[in-house]
Amino acid sequence: MKISVNPFLQKEADILSVPELSHAPLYKSKNGGFLTKPLTRSLMRINLITFLLAIGFSQVDANTYAQQITLKRNKADLETILKDFEKQSGYTFFYKKEDIKAIGRLDVDVKNKPLNQALKSVLNENSFTYEYFDKTIVIKRSPLPAAVVPVALSLDKSLNAAAVQQMVRGKVLDESGNPLKGATVRERSNAKRTIMTQEDGSFILPITSLNELLIVSYMGYESKEVKASLNPNQMEIKLKKKEQEVDEIVVTGTGINRNKDSFTGTTSRFTGDELKAISNNNIIQSLRSLDPAFLQLENNLSGSNPNAMPVIEVRGKSSIPSSTLRDEFGSDPNQPLFVLDGFPTSLQTIMDLDMNRVASVTILKDAASTALYGSQASNGVVVVETIKPKPGELRFSYTQDFRFETPDLTAYNMMNAAEKLEFEVLAGRYVPAASGDPSLENFLDDLYHKHLGNVQKGIDTYWLDKPVQYGYSTNNSINASGGDQAFTYNVGMNYRMGEGVMKGSGRDSYSGSVNLTYRKNKINFNNITYIRGNKTNESPYGSFSNFVNANPYYEASYDSPYLEVSRVAGRAGAYINVVNPLYDAMQAQYNKSNTLEVQNNLNANYDISSMFRLNGGLQISKGSSIAKIYQSPEMSAFMDMPILRKGRYTDRRSDNFSYQANAMLTFYKTFGNKHNVNANWRNTISENKNSSYSTVAEGFPEGNLGNPKFAYSYLLDGAPGASSAVYRSVNTTLSTNYAYDNTYLFDFVYRLDGSTAYGSNKQFSPYYAVGIGWNLHRENFIKSVS
Repeated sequence: MKISVNPFLQKEADILSVPELSHAPLYKSKNGGFLTKPLTRSLMRINLITFLLAIGFSQVDANTYAQQITLKRNKADLETILKDFEKQSGYTFFYKKEDIKAIGRLDVDVKNKPLNQALKSVLNENSFTYEYFDKTIVIKRSPLPAAVVPVALSLDKSLNAAAVQQMVRGKVLDESGNPLKGATVRERSNAKRTIMTQEDGSFILPITSLNELLIVSYMGYESKEVKASLNPNQMEIKLKKKEQEVDEIVVTGTGINRNKDSFTGTTSRFTGDELKAISNNNIIQSLRSLDPAFLQLENNLSGSNPNAMPVIEVRGKSSIPSSTLRDEFGSDPNQPLFVLDGFPTSLQTIMDLDMNRVASVTILKDAASTALYGSQASNGVVVVETIKPKPGELRFSYTQDFRFETPDLTAYNMMNAAEKLEFEVLAGRYVPAASGDPSLENFLDDLYHKHLGNVQKGIDTYWLDKPVQYGYSTNNSINASGGDQAFTYNVGMNYRMGEGVMKGSGRDSYSGSVNLTYRKNKINFNNITYIRGNKTNESPYGSFSNFVNANPYYEASYDSPYLEVSRVAGRAGAYINVVNPLYDAMQAQYNKSNTLEVQNNLNANYDISSMFRLNGGLQISKGSSIAKIYQSPEMSAFMDMPILRKGRYTDRRSDNFSYQANAMLTFYKTFGNKHNVNANWRNTISENKNSSYSTVAEGFPEGNLGNPKFAYSYLLDGAPGASSAVYRSVNTTLSTNYAYDNTYLFDFVYRLDGSTAYGSNKQFSPYYAVGIGWNLHRENFIKSVS
């Protein structure tokens, strides 16, 4: 005989399955009922076994219901009473709301009673029964009494199977059919009714969850809604991997990404669409408008020069000049660290990045978030993530952005010609500092009348608009992507042309990328190859300050190198030549540069188990830059120099090679549905080699267009310049994060940095940060506040 006891039913309602009885002969009793002789003997044995099992279960029942309940309420609805029982007992109650709400208001008064007695005192009087398993109690309507008992013990197999089922069973798998341990399964109608899947991905729900909508979720996978069913095929739930939404996580760029609600650091995050809504020029322009802590300092000397890199501050700066620290660290430590797709990069790369490819930008501000980068993050971290390829059919896109710039000269409140001349008179410009030099007095008197004559003739030159123009930039971006669930690809190119506000200045940049991703079971590979470069031209009009300082009573001319040959009132009337900035702008000259860089980023992930993941990355980068500057011998700067030194040609070349490798072990686990632990151990090594070479030649004939072949010699008493530097670093980082019920948070980060930039007496430096957090919005007393 086969006996099945359902532990989730009350002991007095245990169901026994006896399918073998379908083959036993039946006998009719005197009162007309059907009995079997074998059945009578079997029932006696069953009674004995049931009695012994009841004694054993009663011990479990006594321990399970040992919770003491004390509650007194008048005219309270049943749902409120059950919620009070939940809080005091720690159990999770399952029930149908429509059944509970049908009961009117009740009075309850229990004091130090076990949970089972407290439940019976409330439920039995209202035709409810309850069952329990693990830490869950299922409440349901009492079954109606059967008026007629059918043929002995209901021998219909299908009816017997449904009776024994009494549970909703399911299994959660990934796309490859591997079980997902720790996946969350909850009822849509009540978030408190939540369970986690077992080692084999299976889960069990009480029969009261039948036909309820279930939400199945797992970290890194798309959530799925299913209707609870007794059909095992429908309850085999497969989840698809997803690219996590930037709203849900904090991207740190190290691979140590945190849930937004469980991260204690201070960050700001902006999507690509938010950045483009502000400006389509570059990321920096958008961030300065979106985040008040992201400061782009005004550079009055460079103005709107498209080739000048901005000065940025996130967490202040060092009091030591940047030029001094740059020699020691190989980069400007006063600016924040920029990270692109998990690897450090330069400000120039961020400036030239195609904004159509940006998925999000995260700014890490305080010590708790920047400690992951150690000494590199003393001024904050800006993490840029590009759009990752998605599976599907081939998608092709073309985007063109146009930007128009106009010079803003309203900040300059300059004097006109008459006002400037009057100011000079009042300042004593035309009066000798010491008497006794009649020639100087006559010269200054003639000079004044010359200037006065220009003013009276109506000469009032507005020099500020001479070197400027309307600037523009246009960006053309082409992208193609596609693939399947295992392999995805993305190929993109963009070319940006731009002319600056200063005449003759411009910057053209181009880039291409190939992004390949391969996923198979527990392995994930991603490789991105970049080719990028730029061409720059500086304005032949030189510094804008030359035009700001030019006097308005001078007539604008392109023919003479000097606006005037004058004398000063002091120093015995020394002669001075007032340079004409328009004349220099017309001479043969150039100041241009070319940059080319090739970079490859490789990332690999291996899921050791549902709790452990191994991640590795390798970046290799090779770049070169050439800058050439030529100044014509006819420019005013060479007027007083010997003929064999007039004109100058400068050639600067630089090369760099760098690599970075990292490996990280990640642990993630949820204990008891409320305790989330995330730990990461990351190790990194890197090397950066830079070399440069420069030469200066002088002595060019008039009319030369800048061919160094016609130079007379190298710079007088000069020599070629050369430099070479190697920077190496190694570090290890331990990061832990704990969250209780996603409400109470704790973060700890420890990093040990070693670098050749440090002194030889102490080449390793530790950094650590501790953070705690409290999500008040998850507290009930906050939720109740309207």
